[in-house]
Amino acid sequence: MAKPKCIPVRTRHSWKRFGGVKENPGVWGYGGGIKIVEHCPHCHTERVTTTWDMTRNRRNTKVSYREGV
Repeated sequence: MAKPKCIPVRTRHSWKRFGGVKENPGVWGYGGGIKIVEHCPHCHTERVTTTWDMTRNRRNTKVSYREGV
């Protein structure tokens, strides 16, 4: 899914991290990388960023979006 727009009265999302541990909210270990979960409190869209194999020669990062309810 492409990056969705926020609600009409807002020009940008206001990403907030949730879950995870207190010291690093919204971040979990993920098979050799990390998974960052954020949501926009205005339109309830969720953004998930996953990284893995973060070596000097390769960086694999994937960003996905899920529309809120």
